[in-house]
Amino acid sequence: MRNRLVIALALAAILVGVGHAQEAEEAAHASGYSLGLLRGLLETDYIIASQYDGAGTMLVDGQMVEVPRYRASIRWDIPGMRVDYDLGVGAQQQRKGEVFAGEYAWDEDKPGAGLTPTSGTATSAPDTYEERLLQMWVTPQGAAKAAKAAADKITLTTVNDRPVLTFSLPAPLQDTVMTLTLNGQTARPEMVQVQTPGGLLEATFSEYADFDLSDTVYPTRVTHTLDGETVLYLTLNAGRGYNPYMIFPIPESVSAGPPGRIGR
Repeated sequence: MRNRLVIALALAAILVGVGHAQEAEEAAHASGYSLGLLRGLLETDYIIASQYDGAGTMLVDGQMVEVPRYRASIRWDIPGMRVDYDLGVGAQQQRKGEVFAGEYAWDEDKPGAGLTPTSGTATSAPDTYEERLLQMWVTPQGAAKAAKAAADKITLTTVNDRPVLTFSLPAPLQDTVMTLTLNGQTARPEMVQVQTPGGLLEATFSEYADFDLSDTVYPTRVTHTLDGETVLYLTLNAGRGYNPYMIFPIPESVSAGPPGRIGR
């Protein structure tokens, strides 16, 4: 188990000194620590890959549709993310793959599509790049990492005894501001808010669990809303936090096309 006393003492000190740059950095550090991202005596972030599984519902063409299988795989160092999920049930069920890596975004009918003549179809999707990059940062781990990367440019306030961090996301989303609300006792992310081209995206997280006993935790419940309307609800049932192996090779058909676009 992570050291809850260390987190509690850190949060107590933070809430006394609201508004100062040092307290804001300490809150960001406490958030990463609470998720199990920081390791060793120097509490350094060695987590470069994360993966979680679940099921739930997703808004599609104005209707909430069943998502019986959902897997998100993330490499923080590339960065890259693959969301591989099934949409619908029974004979109407479809497999979907939404990927970005480096400067490119694409859709695939199965993981690894487009890498060989028989591995499936990969379709370049540069217009989705900003949205998919943002989906990575609005995970709890992504928000904590982004806050840590913002260093002394974070601002700290409190709302209902909860630390609230405000900061710009890493490039190429440096013009996008994130608000991260932490639990006042555990320092784990409870909510992130980001203004997107499509509206205010809000993600909430609750009931954290250490699924693989690696001291890295994931929320069991995840809800995304856009301007107040629920667009994604997931119940997570598995998480691998201590650098599961994954790669994101970019198909030639994708890399030969335009890179992802920021701002439309």
